[in-house]
Amino acid sequence: MRRGKQIDAVKLVGIVFSVLAVIFLIIGITAFEAILKVEGMDEAIFPLLIFGFFFVVFGGIGFTILGVTASGEGKKKRLMENGRLIHAVVEGIELNTFITVNDMNPYNVFCGYVDPTTGEKIEFKSNNLYFNPNEFYEIGSYIDVYVDQDNYKKYYVDVRNKALEGNYNM
Repeated sequence: MRRGKQIDAVKLVGIVFSVLAVIFLIIGITAFEAILKVEGMDEAIFPLLIFGFFFVVFGGIGFTILGVTASGEGKKKRLMENGRLIHAVVEGIELNTFITVNDMNPYNVFCGYVDPTTGEKIEFKSNNLYFNPNEFYEIGSYIDVYVDQDNYKKYYVDVRNKALEGNYNM
C-alpha cells in the first residue's frame, strides 16, 4: 500500500467527520429556531442539545484528525527545508507488530548517528512504512535524516530517497 494513499484516507476520514459535525450543527440550530417559533424555549432546547452533542463528538474526531495530519506534514516539510541533513547508519529494520492495517504490519527503520561535537550517539526511528525497506536499505548503510538545528529529538527519517530511486511507488 502506498504511504501517500494512506495519508489521503486519513485526511478523508477527518474531512467527512468535520463536514458531518457542521451538518449536525446546522440541523440543530435550524430545528431550534423552528421549534422555538411554534412551541417555545422548553421544547426547542432538546434538539439543540442532541445535535450539539453530535457536533461536539464528530467535530472533535474530525478536527483532531485534520489537525494531527496537518501538523505532521508541516513538521516534515519544515525539517526538510530548514533542518540539518545528517547521514545516519541503518541499525535495524523491524515489523511494528502493534499496528495492523489490512492484515499487514508496517515496518520501521532504526538508525543511529554519533554527534561529532559531543560524541553522543543519537537513535532515530522512521515513520511506519507500508513497504518492505529491506529492498532498499541494508544494515550498515546510510540513510538521510533531517534534524532540527537545536534539537535532535525533532527529526524526520527520509526513507523516500532510495525508494524513489528504486522506482517504488510510495
